[in-house]
Amino acid sequence: MDEPPCSRILIIGSKTLTEKELREAFSEYSKVEKVNVKWEKGIYYVRFSKTSEAAEALENLDDIMSTPGVDA
Repeated sequence: MDEPPCSRILIIGSKTLTEKELREAFSEYSKVEKVNVKWEKGIYYVRFSKTSEAAEALENLDDIMSTPGVDA
């Protein structure tokens, strides 16, 4: 269970995307607490310290995923 609730988002992207790339891309908008990576499936979970930060990251997802070095 996420604490706080709804503080995690799911990203489905390239299998070459790294945890470091995700942290760097999302940290511009919000405090990233944890990144869980399932490389073999191209699935990534990014958890933030606040629900509002996860919401802000979702609002800026197009900008985040077009960050140089992020190949989603």
